[in-house]
Amino acid sequence: MTAFMLMTAIRSFLNNVVKDTSFETTEGTNKPPQVLDGWLPPKGEGDGPDYPFILVRPIEGEDICGVSASAQVKLLFGTYSNDANGFLDVINLMERVRIALLTAGIIDGSFRLDSYKWKLFEEQPAPEFVGEAVSFWTLPTIVQEVNLDD
Repeated sequence: MTAFMLMTAIRSFLNNVVKDTSFETTEGTNKPPQVLDGWLPPKGEGDGPDYPFILVRPIEGEDICGVSASAQVKLLFGTYSNDANGFLDVINLMERVRIALLTAGIIDGSFRLDSYKWKLFEEQPAPEFVGEAVSFWTLPTIVQEVNLDD
């Protein structure tokens, strides 16, 4: 299984988690967060406002041949609020995701969540608020098909 497949599985899972939520946008409306792979599209190239969002970004992996495979995936969260307590929106979004992932434990029948670490940045670009989480996953092991001893 590849990092691409893990990223796709996480994106799909998170879309289901947040589809019934609603957060303020930069245009003053409310909508569920967009869940995107990697990075936000350049200004003017996405559908609608940038905020709210969750970015799913594979950052590192390791294979021990025939023994184990693992990956780290960073989740970046962004919300927008003109409210003095706007930081609570990003915390709320991060908590929804954390609880859903820890409750599920395994997603797409193949990827096991081993640990989850989150943080809210001390410096916030209000009225935009951001946080991140790093998730650690066990992936199915790739088995060598060629016997090199022959």
